[in-house]
Amino acid sequence: MNSKFFVPFETAKQLKEKGYNEVNDYVYSIGVEDGKECIELRQIDYEYLFNDTNSDIDADKFTPNICTAPTYHEVVDWLEGKGYPIESACVREYSDSDVKWICGVGYTSTKIHSTREEALNAAILKALEMI
Repeated sequence: MNSKFFVPFETAKQLKEKGYNEVNDYVYSIGVEDGKECIELRQIDYEYLFNDTNSDIDADKFTPNICTAPTYHEVVDWLEGKGYPIESACVREYSDSDVKWICGVGYTSTKIHSTREEALNAAILKALEMI
């Protein structure tokens, strides 16, 4: 799946802190490579990982190094269920100008963004501040 469909890692961490604990097929895997922290978006098979027959995998050591990577749609649905509906719209300054995006929570709105994903992320972060 295209990585643009997933919320950024920093947003995923904030979601986790606010109680988002849905099981997803993708996670951010956190590790160290060449002395630097690296974050990788990858698909994971939870059934395989936590199956009792896989004794070679220490789930307790692995799980702190992952963070669920939800899609924007999954987060928007989760926030709506919590009473924080995200609204979005495309805007143009002039009829021939590029499409820009604005999102908000209820009657609040974010600034204008060049991509829908940037606008959605800003609205999600605003909603997380309200929770």
